[in-house]
Amino acid sequence: MQIWVFVIATLIAVIGIVFQFKKLMSEVARKLDNNEEVTTQTLQKENNRFFIKVVMIEAIPIMLVVLGFILIESIQSPLNLIDILPALVILGITFLAGVVNVFMGQKQIFSERDVTSQAKAAITSMTFVGVSLIAAFPIISFVAMFTLLTS
Repeated sequence: MQIWVFVIATLIAVIGIVFQFKKLMSEVARKLDNNEEVTTQTLQKENNRFFIKVVMIEAIPIMLVVLGFILIESIQSPLNLIDILPALVILGITFLAGVVNVFMGQKQIFSERDVTSQAKAAITSMTFVGVSLIAAFPIISFVAMFTLLTS
């Protein structure tokens, strides 16, 4: 039960962040299509909205992770790798799917439009921020599960 709380938290966080990142990229694409300047400074408003939505999305996963760590304390004997392997596989697939989706969004913008170097830099920067946000919960969950192996 304890490991699945972390898996659910990761799924909610990654799916929500990917969804919001795709909305952010569609806003960037709209700006590019309207020949608006796209730089880190001109995208500040969109970035702020994105981060606020990410914070709202991560509220439930954070509570689930806290619950998961509380439940870890109640485990009497350590689990073995076979017990957590399905959850680890799901976490890995979720993480990879999230990262692939983020980079596909970037590639789609670059392939369909003529993008200036400033816009490329801003989009690339946002892409790596998106990957970092997506990686947070899978990393937390991996650490929690390996804690279960040694507890």
